[in-house]
Amino acid sequence: MILLSVIIEYFSQSDIDTYYESLNPIIENYLQSEQPSLKRLAVETVYNLTSMGSTSSSSVIKKYPNLIPLVLNAINMNDEDLIKKIFETLMEFIYIKKVMRQHLDVMINAALTVAQNTELANHVREVAITFVEELGEFFARPLAKKNPQLVMQIVQAGFKISCEEKEDINEEEWEDQPCDFALHLLFKYAEECPNDFVYPLFKENLVQCWQHASPQIRMAGLKILGFVSDPDCLLDPIKDDIDELTDVLVACLKDADKHVRNQAGYTVGEFAQNVVPEFLDEHEKVLPCLLSVITEQVKAISAGNKQAGDNMDKSLHALTEFC
Repeated sequence: MILLSVIIEYFSQSDIDTYYESLNPIIENYLQSEQPSLKRLAVETVYNLTSMGSTSSSSVIKKYPNLIPLVLNAINMNDEDLIKKIFETLMEFIYIKKVMRQHLDVMINAALTVAQNTELANHVREVAITFVEELGEFFARPLAKKNPQLVMQIVQAGFKISCEEKEDINEEEWEDQPCDFALHLLFKYAEECPNDFVYPLFKENLVQCWQHASPQIRMAGLKILGFVSDPDCLLDPIKDDIDELTDVLVACLKDADKHVRNQAGYTVGEFAQNVVPEFLDEHEKVLPCLLSVITEQVKAISAGNKQAGDNMDKSLHALTEFC
């Protein structure tokens, strides 16, 4: 199996056509092995085959769609390297829509299980989140029509991960974390699914965030709202809901927690940039509270709080738009 996992990468198109009929049972057998090392080699073999980039490799995979469930069954939560390799392998299948379509439910459920497992390393969770996001490019809209429950699971998982608190790491070592990847996942499904289907899902989860006792979750809800106010995303239904959403933002600008207030100021800035002219017409409600937050941020900056300065950029942008 070690030899096969290496040499298959060098197979020509004719070699694959000639030998894969015989090699496939070997690969399938090792994918079902009880030995983690053999499973890993089998996954590596499939990865090398599918990443060849030839039309031949795609046609071979179409002939053997059972490889996908077998690869997924090889997942072992105690083997992070194997999990990562499995989802990297599945990434190579994404463009083969005919094959992927048959296994969307099992693939997405497996990926969401990994993505939400906080015991796993960030880089392992992130590859699973990215996999579901990439699926959204091709399958979000048909899923919304044919399997809305699955899209609901994706959105709920995206919200749950987005609400996680970031790990405290040094600024020079800063990198995106699972909560950041989940924001892009949510954006993709909000962008690709019809607004009349997906906005109610988002709004339900957003309301739960804003009403939560945890400041971290309230703050995450505000961040998501600003992120999906983009013109390519949920801008139209947000405009339709502007009175209610303005009341939410005003309430969050007055929140008891300063971090929530700061995030509300940032989201107000995103609204002032995107949700126009509707949001700017709400200036009488927003401006007094926004000025209060900006004043607070100025004091925090004077005390050496850099994060307050980052948030104030958007708050000041909102102020200039209102003026």
